[in-house]
Amino acid sequence: RLVLMGHLDTHRTPFVFRSPLHLKVFRVLVTAGFASMAALVLLYIAGSIVQSDIIYLVSLAPAVLLILHLIMTVQADMTPYAPGANDNASGAAVVLTLAERLKDEPLANTEVWAVNPGCEEVGCYGAAAFLREHREELRDAYFIALDSVAGPGSGPCYITREGMTRPYRSDPTLVALAGQIAADRPELGAYSSTLPFGFTEGAIAIKNGLPSLTFVNLRPDGVLPHWHRPDDIFENVDADVLARTQAFVWEFLQRIDSR
Repeated sequence: RLVLMGHLDTHRTPFVFRSPLHLKVFRVLVTAGFASMAALVLLYIAGSIVQSDIIYLVSLAPAVLLILHLIMTVQADMTPYAPGANDNASGAAVVLTLAERLKDEPLANTEVWAVNPGCEEVGCYGAAAFLREHREELRDAYFIALDSVAGPGSGPCYITREGMTRPYRSDPTLVALAGQIAADRPELGAYSSTLPFGFTEGAIAIKNGLPSLTFVNLRPDGVLPHWHRPDDIFENVDADVLARTQAFVWEFLQRIDSR
């Protein structure tokens, strides 16, 4: 068996996603935020042992940084949802289009499940619930996640590692197979990358012990076009990128089936 999964929900449009520079600053602040929480714990312990005003003064810096994080969180919850043309109508569309094609051209040896859950943007809860419910049926299944696969300036991009705090590594055999297809079909313009600033349903499959590969079409410079922004609209979807990604995944399915 093989699971093809997209997702149906969209994200809000916080200030931190306005530009690649904003995102770089945000990633630094996230790292600093975790460090600040750890520092405050240590300072609290030190302050309970050693009565010193210096400790309390030093604690102001991480406290201010965490207040900034709180402000960013509140600002995010006050913004509208992104239209979601690339993230992730594109991935959901590829799943549905391939499912339609598989009705007419079924694989000889592989049963494909096409799934488009919700709640990806808040922690992939839809994917997690699906895998819990079908744990026994999918014990030996492959898992392919499709997320944001039509951004301009990108191409079919398979992810070798994802996750911000914990790394989730794609199945080496599937990564190697994708690399072979990229070499055999150069006209598709496929390449690999990592996703260090988030995770997808693919990470949930990896947590559940399934061999998984995720497609997120980052540009070669690592930017995800129009990510969580108001301009993630149909007019900014690249039909050629979408078609090449669909062709790549179709080839991927054929080769999985012939193994």
